[in-house]
Amino acid sequence: MYKPLRLIALICSAAVALSIASPAEADFDYKSSITGAFSEVSAKAEHQGMRLLSNLAGLNLEKSAKAYVARTSGTSITIIPVDPSLPVQVTARQGVTVLIGMPFSQRAEEAQLIAEGAVTYDNQNASTSTVIAKADGSVQIATVLASAEAPTRYSYELTLPAGVQAKLGNDGGVVFLGASGKHLGGIAPAWSRDARGADVPTHYELSASTLTQIVDHQNVSYAYPVVADPWLGLELIDRTTWQSKTLQVFPTLWGRLADTGSRWAAWDEVLSKTPGNRENTASMRDQLYCHVDFVRKVDPFKTSWNLDLDRPYSDYLTLVLNKCNNPK
Repeated sequence: MYKPLRLIALICSAAVALSIASPAEADFDYKSSITGAFSEVSAKAEHQGMRLLSNLAGLNLEKSAKAYVARTSGTSITIIPVDPSLPVQVTARQGVTVLIGMPFSQRAEEAQLIAEGAVTYDNQNASTSTVIAKADGSVQIATVLASAEAPTRYSYELTLPAGVQAKLGNDGGVVFLGASGKHLGGIAPAWSRDARGADVPTHYELSASTLTQIVDHQNVSYAYPVVADPWLGLELIDRTTWQSKTLQVFPTLWGRLADTGSRWAAWDEVLSKTPGNRENTASMRDQLYCHVDFVRKVDPFKTSWNLDLDRPYSDYLTLVLNKCNNPK
């Protein structure tokens, strides 16, 4: 028997039509209402993180694992279980694995594939949680709030590797730190937008291993649906390429928004992903730091961060004033 989706009725204006729709028709509207909300946000995107259905990884439903699985280059893998009570698993190329429990997992319905790379859980409380697997191995968990009846708090239970802890970062995001303080990944700063593109106040709270995004949407008359988004990533640098004496560094999508404390880890990744060792100079290192600290803020869509081998070392302030290139 068809079970009406209360969420659809709240999102779509044609509520009466939906209440008598066939299961196939309801499923179509369920998907299109969510992807439509994502498209609205993406159309008003100010940074890569808001382009929700872009740069997607291919997902395959693996029946043996009872999960949707995305495998990108190297050993990077994302596993999204059909059962909402099981955590999403994200593993980076260096073997670091993080588990993320979904909000309202005990009441949510089983996962549905709604677009390439995007799997949705209906939380049955005027909200949905969509796990979006990105080609760079990062994962976005986009929440769609259908009406003012949707909750304001969305909690994620994090399971990190032994010796790794989560801390709130200086930029409003979350960083994962190893025992020696090494940056091992994190979650980009929280954001939320309504259907008209207005910012909705939002922030993270962290208590032990539970990360909660608060979306303060009930005290102002916002246009629904509202979209909010934690974006988790473990890798900052996708690849590097030498062009004569210039090293082109290609950051991952997630690496463009990670906490500024990631600069040291970004340099470690540059060293590990560049053949040879001629890039390992103080000048090249500081050029990379400058790009992490400043260039990605003023030009987040810049294709690559270019580090020049023949530029002599100077103090960091001079480097910044020269737009991250030491004067020759």
